[in-house]
Amino acid sequence: MKKILLLMSVAFMSTLLNAQVICYVEAPSANEGNYDFTYAQGATWGVADLTNPANSVQGTMVMVDDGTAADSLGCDVSPAGAYTGNVAVLYRGSCEFGLKALNCENAGAIAVIIINNLAGAPVEMGGGAEGLNVTIPVIMISDADGALLKAEAETCTGTTVFIGSKSGFYGDDLG
Repeated sequence: MKKILLLMSVAFMSTLLNAQVICYVEAPSANEGNYDFTYAQGATWGVADLTNPANSVQGTMVMVDDGTAADSLGCDVSPAGAYTGNVAVLYRGSCEFGLKALNCENAGAIAVIIINNLAGAPVEMGGGAEGLNVTIPVIMISDADGALLKAEAETCTGTTVFIGSKSGFYGDDLG
């Protein structure tokens, strides 16, 4: 019995110490809360480890404007400084994920949210030819969640999103 209790205690503590990466839209947004997502990681990306709270970002969402009439895909270069200090939001499609993210990073974005252009859950993203040059967090959310956030980003200013791990982020964090 003692061995089982010890094993359960170790398993519980390891889950507390394991950082959880989240995408959270902050209050006072009507869409406040956590969102399901996938994020750029692995050998095809140059992004920092999002499980480390030091690599977390928090910023205002802005829609990418690449000059096209349709939903922005971010495949074309945006003007320098267009997204400085903000989280760039754009749609999946037409070009590689790494190129989209690099274009946003070069225009000053601190993170990128890619909205899936297909119904259903977000998919894993390969970095493509430019992924290793991207150093900011890149996530993908579902088309349904993306529609909510796009509408909010277009109609109001100041919607803040947190991307990363909050484990140990605050001094009084129990994690």
